Amino acid sequence: MEFDAELMCYITIVIFLVVLSIQDILKGSVNAMTMSAFILVGLLLGFLVLKVSWKDMCVAFVPGVCLLLASYIFGNSIGTGDACALMLVGTMNGIRETFTIFCTALALSLIPAAFLYIKGKNGRKTIPFLPFLCAGTVIVLIGKVR
Repeated sequence: MEFDAELMCYITIVIFLVVLSIQDILKGSVNAMTMSAFILVGLLLGFLVLKVSWKDMCVAFVPGVCLLLASYIFGNSIGTGDACALMLVGTMNGIRETFTIFCTALALSLIPAAFLYIKGKNGRKTIPFLPFLCAGTVIVLIGKVR
C-alpha cells in the first residue's frame, strides 16, 4: 500500500473540522488557540506537502475573509470561528473547491435553519455552522478523491 500524502492532508483537515465542530456544538464557539494551531498546521501541510503556492493560498482564503468581513458587518451573527475554519479549508483547496465546500455547507444548514424558522423564535435562535462545513468538506473531498 502506497502512502498518499494528499489523502492524509485531507484526512487531517477533516479531523481538525470534527474537533472544531464538537467545540462549536458544545460551547457555541471555538477555542482561538486550537483554531490558530490548526490553521498553522494547515498552512504547513499546504505549502510543504501539497506544494500550494503563496498566490493560490491567498486566493483560497478569499471566501473565509469575506465570511469574516460579513461577521463584523452583521454583528457577529456569523461566527468568526466559522470564517477561520473556512480559511483552514482554503489552506489545502483551491478557490473553486473552497467555494464549493462553503456552498455545500450552506445548503446543508438550510434544513435545520428552516426547521427553526418554522418552529418559531421561542427556542434556539442560532445553529452551529462548523458541523455543516465539516460535512460539506467531506462531501466535496469524496468527489475529489474518487
